[in-house]
Parts: sequence; structure tokens; C-alpha cells
Amino acid sequence: MTNIENINISINEHIEEILRLERQRGRAYNAGDIEHYFQLSTKINMRRKKLEDLRKVLNE
Repeated sequence: MTNIENINISINEHIEEILRLERQRGRAYNAGDIEHYFQLSTKINMRRKKLEDLRKVLNE
């Protein structure tokens, strides 16, 4: 596999992980579990930052 293919796979994995975390965050919000909601929000923000970094590398 080339480096570009690996980056594309990593991007797709990050997108899937973000979607999974967003579903969990929605369930935490609906359950009134604010602490878990904010923990998931932090994880989502970190994944989005990593995704942004991967996309920058891909576009170089």
C-alpha cells in the first residue's frame, strides 16, 4: 500500500469513529449524563483535529 492509500484509510477510520462517538454523545445527552457528554465532546474534537491534519498531509 502506498502512503496515500494509508492516509485515505486512516481518514475513513477517523470519520467512522467520529460518527460513532457522535451517536454515543447523543445518547449521553438524552440520558442527562452531562459528564459523559463532555468527555465524548472532547474525544470528538481531538478526532476532528487529527482528521484535519490528515487531510492537510494528503493535500500537500
